[in-house]
Amino acid sequence: MHIKKVAITVAVILLLAAILCFAAGRQLLTSEKDLDSTTYAPARIINHEDVAYIHSFLTQNPNIVAAVNGQTWFFTHASVGGNILKGLSALNRKEPELYVFLQQASAGAPAGPLTGGTIYEYARGNPAPAEKLTIFENCLAQITAGGQLVAINKFCYIDILPCMGGETLEDNMAGAALLAQSYITSMRNLQTLYPNVVFVYTTMPLTVQNETENILRQCFNAAIRTHCENDETTFLFDIADIESYNAAGQGGISGGQVAPAAYMQSEYSSDGGHLNTRGQKRLAKGWYAIAAAIALQG
Repeated sequence: MHIKKVAITVAVILLLAAILCFAAGRQLLTSEKDLDSTTYAPARIINHEDVAYIHSFLTQNPNIVAAVNGQTWFFTHASVGGNILKGLSALNRKEPELYVFLQQASAGAPAGPLTGGTIYEYARGNPAPAEKLTIFENCLAQITAGGQLVAINKFCYIDILPCMGGETLEDNMAGAALLAQSYITSMRNLQTLYPNVVFVYTTMPLTVQNETENILRQCFNAAIRTHCENDETTFLFDIADIESYNAAGQGGISGGQVAPAAYMQSEYSSDGGHLNTRGQKRLAKGWYAIAAAIALQG
């Protein structure tokens, strides 16, 4: 019983942190950035503001584009990840001199050695979240990269559903907090095991509706953001933040009775959860922002 109370307390703290994050205009996550378009450079935490600037940044910095082209990526995902990959392909078809990544599908860990300028993507579907962590960990043990390897294990918006079986909202919030901690622990362990690999954390994607689910996603995402803000060795691809702001920079936040919760802007979605063409390209630009940030930090 004591353990349960502690977990609920942690969840409540995380939710309060999320509220404060919204109230402060998410300045915590943007404090490292120079948002003048002439001097902008991506930092290690990538959110909606980077999407507006990354194209001009790449255009002005061919040396960074060359460095990005030397990166090798491994990406485990399901359907929303597939949406992002479609956006990456669309950017590459239109401007291959800037958006350089090619893609190669694999059924598990790709056979090596791997080559630069390629995203090796494993569409592992949507098993239970714990199994997603195990699959990613097992794949990393088998990969041999010829250059710099960057790895992403992205959760899906449906991964919050197992946290909704509690008797109360507080129980469910505790489940979301514990799920975030399991993701963080997996990533930290991998960083220790493979110090030459760059591991990119991601927030959990949102949906257009279902405030209760998005509150729990907000608990998960607040924990990931806080961890990455406090650990300067990490990189964060803040998918949820990018989804929740429209092109004019206005955030989608519900006026919930329990707490404010971010939601995905409907202009980016085909069905309330998956990305349409516009959303795919938007998230793809966020991917290039994180790639450029990694290149800048060497």
